[in-house]
Parts: sequence; C-alpha cells; structure tokens
Amino acid sequence: MTALKQTIRLGTATYLALGVLAAVFYLERMAFLDMAFQTFHILRTGAFQIQSGRFGAAGTQVFAWMAQDCR
Repeated sequence: MTALKQTIRLGTATYLALGVLAAVFYLERMAFLDMAFQTFHILRTGAFQIQSGRFGAAGTQVFAWMAQDCR
C-alpha cells in the first residue's frame, strides 16, 4: 500500500470516529452547562461575559443581563 492510500485511509477512519463521537456526545456539546457561572459574572460586573470569542453567547446572556435591573 502506498503512503498516500495509507494516509487517506487513516484520515477517513479518524474522521468517521470523530463523527461517531460527535453523535454520541451531542448533548454535552450543545448543552449550556455553565449558565450559573456566567450569570454570576454578569451580575458581578454588569456586562456580558464572552469567553473564547463566542460572541453568539450574548444572545442567551441578554436575559440575565436585563434581569439585573429588575430589582
């Protein structure tokens, strides 16, 4: 077997294994488990908490941000 065929087969096997793991652990990848942590920091600082450049998280943080003014 040539090196190119071996590399393609290894890459395909790795890609399929990662696809299976993504399907098995989809809930852990999609669940927003750290909302309590982010809510604490929103209430403490009064600003959105964007970690790791995930600016889309501001859409879910807006509710906690608005709730801090409802005291």
